[in-house]
Amino acid sequence: MATKMNWNRVRYVGRSTLDHRREFTRRDRADAWLMKCFQVQRARAKQRGIAFAMTYEEWLGVWQQSGRLRQRGTASGNYVMARQGDVGAYCSSNIKIITIEENLREAAANRKARQTLTAPSTGWITASSTAGAPW
Repeated sequence: MATKMNWNRVRYVGRSTLDHRREFTRRDRADAWLMKCFQVQRARAKQRGIAFAMTYEEWLGVWQQSGRLRQRGTASGNYVMARQGDVGAYCSSNIKIITIEENLREAAANRKARQTLTAPSTGWITASSTAGAPW
């Protein structure tokens, strides 16, 4: 003779009590991890002297909207939050989510463009060109 299944007993297997306080700890740990990621990015921007004008909710919204939150990181093939032209603050109107390789290519191109703008022209007098001058 088959016995009737006690579904209430099945649901609480492994729980010592019916206390549900620890039921959401996995979600809470994920939220804490995301908050830590936000704080680390904001602190690193401050160390580099870059303004960070985003709240946690805006930051999380940008990452969730991009669909790349799980692929976020600094390893090869991961995605990062980059500023347009590597200028200005981190704000929702000045950022984009791109791969780290693309960000490195853009940074090199921007650095090269800035160097050509600030390089001295060939017509200027330099210390090496006046070394043999009699005056």
